[in-house]
Amino acid sequence: MNLKTQSDKAPILLPPSPAWGELADAGQTETVVAFECTDAVYTYPYHTLARWVLESGKTDILCVRAYEDEVTIRGRNLKAIGDALGSARLRVLRVTNVRYLDSKDTILVDRIDIERRQ
Repeated sequence: MNLKTQSDKAPILLPPSPAWGELADAGQTETVVAFECTDAVYTYPYHTLARWVLESGKTDILCVRAYEDEVTIRGRNLKAIGDALGSARLRVLRVTNVRYLDSKDTILVDRIDIERRQ
């Protein structure tokens, strides 16, 4: 079976995902959030997120309690990430590529650490 291309229709252009992660579409919510660390990807169902605390400063620190794990995110302008967690729209969070380090107004994720709490 051959697939026909539809050259009369313009392709749908999707906005690029932010460098720091992916969000659900407006009005949609996620059931799982993924944190992409250097050595592994950790996923948690949203119902397991107990709390998150944002400490603003020269470097913002966003601490998320998920199951028995403590997820620590360090970066700049992390309030929007906390808001995305609050609305269950954060799908993926990753460390921002080095080329975005110079921009002062954008969200920057320097580091994501996951620690198992006993």
